[in-house]
Amino acid sequence: MNGLACVVITALAGLAGIPGCTTKTALPPTAVRTSLAPAPAAPTNLVLRPGPNDPQIAYITARLLEEFHYSQQLLDTNVSGKFFDGYVDTLDPRHEHFLQSDLAEFAFYRTNLDAFTLGTDRTANLTPAYAIYARYLERVRQHASYVNELLAENKFKFKADDHILLDRRHAPFPKDLDEAKQLWLERLRFEYLQEKLSLEISSTNSAVILPLSKSAT
Repeated sequence: MNGLACVVITALAGLAGIPGCTTKTALPPTAVRTSLAPAPAAPTNLVLRPGPNDPQIAYITARLLEEFHYSQQLLDTNVSGKFFDGYVDTLDPRHEHFLQSDLAEFAFYRTNLDAFTLGTDRTANLTPAYAIYARYLERVRQHASYVNELLAENKFKFKADDHILLDRRHAPFPKDLDEAKQLWLERLRFEYLQEKLSLEISSTNSAVILPLSKSAT
């Protein structure tokens, strides 16, 4: 089973991992980058499709969870919304990639994942998971491209009393691409400053000296 299928099934199921799945999906880093090198861009020619058996696996997984999970929770509209939110938060835990317009576009999936997953003829329709993931990749590419542009300009000045919200798990998603770019800029400035400090901090006895270059002021 391919890695994305494992993410899809586990995220939609939300209650248990699937034996045999070794998910290696690249998620956006939440830690500080340790290099000021340009951010790697996601492949632009990547086309993701379900494997031949993935629809049947998703359907069977959903049925097994309904019947054998201790909560005996049916996959209904309420659970569908929780699975949708869990999948989005798994891909974008800092709420900095998906736009509010993206989530509005996918709102139909949020209340109908039960119908898509239980499907017909014992097969699930995995269109929602792959459509959402494709949009996520598009935003990640835009993020990487914007970061590379900013790093190429290298015009970072730290003269104001800037603030950044590091834990954005409960923050609203950006309204549009301009607002997302502002979040990406704030995060890059934070990581850039952290990197500069890590390179220039030196210990002297119990004190710490910060010999910042003029370019960093």
